[in-house]
Amino acid sequence: MVLIGAMDAPHRIEPAYLKLDDSKSPINQAFDGTGLEHIEEYYRFHYEGPTAFYSREKVHVSLDMDKSPAVTRPGRNCEPFFQRPDNDYAVAWIRSYGKGRVFYNSMGHMPATMMSKQIMGHVFAGIQFLLGDLEADTTPSAKLAKY
Repeated sequence: MVLIGAMDAPHRIEPAYLKLDDSKSPINQAFDGTGLEHIEEYYRFHYEGPTAFYSREKVHVSLDMDKSPAVTRPGRNCEPFFQRPDNDYAVAWIRSYGKGRVFYNSMGHMPATMMSKQIMGHVFAGIQFLLGDLEADTTPSAKLAKY
């Protein structure tokens, strides 16, 4: 999981607004500069302990869940659902790993995801990035002035 950059925590199928964390990234070109409302089984990631690999200190986030009612919606029996104290719910990111490249995208569980022109364009650009056919900035998001 260190190569990928995360270990999943409790997650579920939920609606969310996908925000372009890096609207200038060629990996996000298919979104035409805007986010997208979408229902998916978005993974959430641990923030402490031995499985806490995900951090903006290590990865360049391209998409995250932003202002989603699902982020604060309770789980079963109205119990609080897994929440990170930093409210950071990344959906897709890239990173360099030695001489290699990593593209991570947690979407792909729902049939509608595979029919989305924007999401599939994002995935195909990620594959091009992995192959070395598409250059993209892998500077960790925490090191960029925008975050």
